[in-house]
Amino acid sequence: MSGAISIKIPPKINVSINVSYIEITGLKGTKIVPKHPSFFCTLSNNGSLLLCELSQKNKKLKNNNLEKKFLLFITLLKNSIKGTFKGFFTELKLQGVGYRFLSYNNHLLKFKVGFCNDLAFKINKEVEVILESPTKISLFSHDYELLKQTSSTLKSFKKPDSYKGKGFSYVGEVLSLKEVKKG
Repeated sequence: MSGAISIKIPPKINVSINVSYIEITGLKGTKIVPKHPSFFCTLSNNGSLLLCELSQKNKKLKNNNLEKKFLLFITLLKNSIKGTFKGFFTELKLQGVGYRFLSYNNHLLKFKVGFCNDLAFKINKEVEVILESPTKISLFSHDYELLKQTSSTLKSFKKPDSYKGKGFSYVGEVLSLKEVKKG
C-alpha cells in the first residue's frame, strides 16, 4: 500500500478531523467515525478532498492487520460521507399466508409472522420506516451499519423457509428453494 487515499467530499458536507475520530455532518445527519492514531488525515482543495494515509513509521513495519484496519476505516469514511449526503435505503417483504405488517407507531413496528401472538420490534429513531403495503416495508437511514443491522434483525424473526420461501426477505433477493419430495 503506497501513498494517500483521496476521498471526494460532496458540497454541503462538513468534515472535521480530531485526534481520535472524524465527524461528518451533512443534509441527512451526523456520523462519527473512530480513527486509529496511526492514520493521518488532512483536508485539501478548500475542504472538498479528504486525504488519508498510514503514518510513515507504520508503513515500514508492513503490518497487514493495521493495513486491513486502514482499508476498513476508508470504507467506513466513504459510507459515512455517502450516507450523510444521500442516505441508504432497503426494502423487505413478507411472504406467507397471513404474514403481514400491522402498524408502525412511536418507533414500534408490529407484525404477524405465523406465531399465535403479534410481534413488536422497537426501531431506532435514526431509521425511518415506510409501510408500503401489508407485506412490504422500506427502511431509510444515513447510517449504513445501523440500517443493515435493523434489517437483518427483522429478517431473523422469520427467515425464509427453504421449501416455500415463507418469511422475511429483501426485495429482489433470489431464494433457492428445495424441491418437495413426492412419495
